[in-house]
Amino acid sequence: MSRRIRTKEELLAELDTLDLPEETLATFRRVVNTVEEDLSESERRDYEIDLEKYIKTMGMIRTGREEGREEGRLEGLEEGRAEGLAEGRAEGLAEGRAQGRAEQQKDIAKAMKEKGIATQTIADCTQLSVEDIEKL
Repeated sequence: MSRRIRTKEELLAELDTLDLPEETLATFRRVVNTVEEDLSESERRDYEIDLEKYIKTMGMIRTGREEGREEGRLEGLEEGRAEGLAEGRAEGLAEGRAQGRAEQQKDIAKAMKEKGIATQTIADCTQLSVEDIEKL
């Protein structure tokens, strides 16, 4: 196994993380634990077949995990955007309502001022400052 990219221990640890049928995992464990030099010609052929299955399966699993992670990142990004848009809309709506109320208070204060109502009374009713009312 020393010719392989990963150590035997790393490969066995990786097998423990996989959700594969126990029969498949047992075959892969046997492949990883096999010492290549001690094989007969027939055992070597079987080993090479099992090793090829292992390599292909692990490649598919790794690719699937990478694709799953990328898909998850994209979904998270889309959810984040949607949440951000909703939050922005809510904040904008609240700000717009507050501005609308402020404008309405000024309009009421202006109308009251035109009717000759005392500035302090207008301030008490509209919750605007005396200075703001005098500017109207």
